[in-house]
Amino acid sequence: MNGKVEHGNRFSSFFSPENIEIFNDPIDLDILIYKLLENLAINYGIGNIKTLYSTTYKSEKLKKISSPINKEVLLFHFRTSIDDSPRIAIAITKKGIINSNHDSIETIRIVFIVTTPKDKPDIFLKIAIVLKNILNSHESINTIIEPDNANDAWECINKMNIVLHDFIHAGDLMEDVTVKIIESNNLKDAIDTVVCTGHLYIPVVDLEG
Repeated sequence: MNGKVEHGNRFSSFFSPENIEIFNDPIDLDILIYKLLENLAINYGIGNIKTLYSTTYKSEKLKKISSPINKEVLLFHFRTSIDDSPRIAIAITKKGIINSNHDSIETIRIVFIVTTPKDKPDIFLKIAIVLKNILNSHESINTIIEPDNANDAWECINKMNIVLHDFIHAGDLMEDVTVKIIESNNLKDAIDTVVCTGHLYIPVVDLEG
């Protein structure tokens, strides 16, 4: 695959089968992240991956630089000044991952790494939005993880016809309201909701929602 993005904003144009890694056994998340960065460095020359790994991933790990798409998909973002195009590497984990505490996370099936140029901050948001919309069911995820080789996995993703939005709207970033307070609730109700849910900011809605 050449260095330029093809087919406009089609998601599958940002990577090739060579950027898909399939792991049949549980793998440590830290090792997995480094392998995916290494993959992009070999294929595209994205810069010093040791620096990206240590200054971005390791230093920001506790701040959760990953964006969970759902319980089965993780998305990591790295900004680079070397490459002028977005790059994506994908790990398919048949038996889940192991985190730094050596706890097995069997539910994680796909890990995406996205590198974007520092002067194009909107690209990552567009990618995150379409992934959240497309990979919103176990069936859609199974479509990607079922193949036993990278070529077939890429074809499955390509056939999903995932296209990035031209513009980002506020509604694309907003999450559905799952915790709320009715305007007739009293202060005790509000405090109890904050304590029980851990949310610091809770919308107040009328009877019509």
